[in-house]
Amino acid sequence: MRTSSTYEPSGELRLLSLATSAAGMLCLSLSGLLHWGVFSILAVVHLIIWRRFFDREIIGTWTALGVIAASGVFEMWRISLSGPDAVIPALRDFIIILAMTRVLMRKTPREIYQIVGISVTQCMLGTIFTISPLFLIGLALMVVLVPMTLYHLDAHSFSTAPLHRKRYLAHWAKVSLGIVLCTGMLFYILPRPASSIIRHSFVRQSRFSFDEDVDLTERGRVSNDSAIVMRIIWSSGAAPRVIYLSGARLEGISPDGFFRQETRGSVAPVSNMVTDRLTVYPSGISSENVFYPYWFHDISPRLCLFRGSNLYWLGEPPPRYDLWVSRATGPSVPGSKDVPRELSLVAEFGLRTAGQGDAKTRVDRLVRHLRTNYVYSLDQQQTPPGRYGIEWFVLSGRKGTCEHFASALAAMIRGCGIPARVVTGFLVSEYNETGNYYIARAADAHAWVEYWDGSWHVADATPTGRSAPALRFHLLDEIRFSWLRWVIEYSLDDQIHIAVRVFSSAPRVTNRIELTASYALALIGALVALLAAATLVKNSLLSPYEKVRRAFEKTGTRLPATSSHEEHLAIVRGTDPALAETFRLYLGDYLAWRFGRGYADIGEQTRSMLRQIRKTGRR
Repeated sequence: MRTSSTYEPSGELRLLSLATSAAGMLCLSLSGLLHWGVFSILAVVHLIIWRRFFDREIIGTWTALGVIAASGVFEMWRISLSGPDAVIPALRDFIIILAMTRVLMRKTPREIYQIVGISVTQCMLGTIFTISPLFLIGLALMVVLVPMTLYHLDAHSFSTAPLHRKRYLAHWAKVSLGIVLCTGMLFYILPRPASSIIRHSFVRQSRFSFDEDVDLTERGRVSNDSAIVMRIIWSSGAAPRVIYLSGARLEGISPDGFFRQETRGSVAPVSNMVTDRLTVYPSGISSENVFYPYWFHDISPRLCLFRGSNLYWLGEPPPRYDLWVSRATGPSVPGSKDVPRELSLVAEFGLRTAGQGDAKTRVDRLVRHLRTNYVYSLDQQQTPPGRYGIEWFVLSGRKGTCEHFASALAAMIRGCGIPARVVTGFLVSEYNETGNYYIARAADAHAWVEYWDGSWHVADATPTGRSAPALRFHLLDEIRFSWLRWVIEYSLDDQIHIAVRVFSSAPRVTNRIELTASYALALIGALVALLAAATLVKNSLLSPYEKVRRAFEKTGTRLPATSSHEEHLAIVRGTDPALAETFRLYLGDYLAWRFGRGYADIGEQTRSMLRQIRKTGRR
């Protein structure tokens, strides 16, 4: 190997080494560890060094060691002041400083090897904390760039001849497989809850705020936002066509709406039996309410408590929770039948409209009346001065949101002497058949009624004219959800679950298929990025002389691959005498480099030769 004083990297190696360094930092940005503004600045610095200062020693060895030592001391002091929350940012900053000092130093083979090693370390760190499927792009770049950089570094440093195509592919496959295996092992060993620091400290996501109370005096427009707030996997039990996902049951009534009311002696509505199990993945929703369908039986994790008829998280809602519910009403007591004096006309109107019959018959009449004679609107109607929200909607306005319909129906049912309450939550009807899960969007926020007839029953008077869900790209969402499920929320339970399924003595075929499908979806993004890089890999497989030979053929000068170099030179002399001398000089340098008798920058000379050929072809 040549000494560092005489070492001059080829053009390809210069580009690949700095591209690998930038790709490592890109992995940090894609994983949420590095701000995109900082990455942009670092990328520009890499570009400037590649174009202008690659061969220059911007900082010396002792200066670099001093910067690294000072950085280490500073980061330790930073951790001692800020505590555990500063560990990850300090580690990130130290690795970036380590990488930049190597980029600014003179690039000997040792420094280039270190650049590659630091870049792989950055990729590993990103693997541990990634929260975005876009990270697969960075991983794919590393899989492509690292083997190419190592190959060109070895070939140029030791003056070895280019590998045969099959041997090069084998070399590329071995290094790439090593990177993938390392990232996979880190992913499996370290569950995703470790990334909660990153998720809360570095990532800012828009959140949909759920308001459990109903106040008809509020003005504005009901959200028609298509943002996903929850995904629901129905694990056992017959999957329903629609899900009434309740968040709050409102017992208290006012002239302008319904509100939560905790009554003394109330019984937590916990069912004694289980008919269904489901898993809920909240995403982009800010609420302390626990959302569940039917009647509650159990939950995991049990980080919640009942306040009256409603269930609330004790702290930050988990990114995933499992529910066991029953379609049969659990132990509960009849709700209130009270109607405020201000709504006496509404109660009387409800009593007349409901007519005679049992509770279900009378409620059905009220539902049909509201659906037939009233209009649904996303616009929150303004209540005129001196009027009450519920009374004005029922007797005059006849146009409103689902909250108007639910409040009116509950007040009219109470006017019939039947206990009733308003429930707020989500009406979920969108089903992703690709991934077999339900999707709840912000626009699915809804209000309906539960009435008492020996047990609680659902009644929904909102007309079916609610906006239907538009055509969705369910395959793309399945990819995002697979990433959410198996990467962001990857937990110790998932580790145990996967280990049991993989190492079970008698695994079921269906389980293997399901597991394989999940991993296949997670790799789709990486495969797309790899396909996009296929052209780069293909070109790198060509020897310098093969690039020149193909360039001649594009200009009409055919140089058969089976002919000798002397025959090629004779052909060029016959077709383009002006270019023959340049080609002769290039051929001499190439053969000297090819057989280890010279140290010419064959990459730069090949590019110069290609420019001459293209210029001749345009004449």
